[in-house]
Amino acid sequence: MASVTLDELQRLVQVVLADLKGPEFRADADLELVLTRAACSPDLVRPLTNYMPEAFGEVVLRQFNIQVLDECEFVGPDGSVRRFNLTQDPLWMSLCEIASEMFSDVTRRADFSLLARRSAAVDTLNRLLNSGGKPEGTVYGGAYTGMPSDYQFADVTSGSA
Repeated sequence: MASVTLDELQRLVQVVLADLKGPEFRADADLELVLTRAACSPDLVRPLTNYMPEAFGEVVLRQFNIQVLDECEFVGPDGSVRRFNLTQDPLWMSLCEIASEMFSDVTRRADFSLLARRSAAVDTLNRLLNSGGKPEGTVYGGAYTGMPSDYQFADVTSGSA
């Protein structure tokens, strides 16, 4: 099981945000590269690549009173599917907390939106609104591709390393 401190997780979010502001950041592969260059634990690179934008996107969905399902699916590189409850993963919950704090702080809202806009959740919401749909009564659930089939929930501890 991978382990990360909350301080380290916040540092990684800031590193990603700094890179998002640059002219060359374009794809999830770039996010993986940024996390790897930031000395992120190899066991956390793929989960963070999947989770980081989606945790920020979930905060946006909740602003529209969209019901977000806690159940999700991991689709492994081999095509295997595993279902579980995201609220049981400390890494997911910590990223949602960081995202909520950033959203609540108007001085950090622009940075917040850099990550939120990269999420499938916000893309889905935009498609709904642009097609004339209404968010009321909408239910959203995520699927995360490329997650290691043996991924175990990461342990997130308070404080610094």
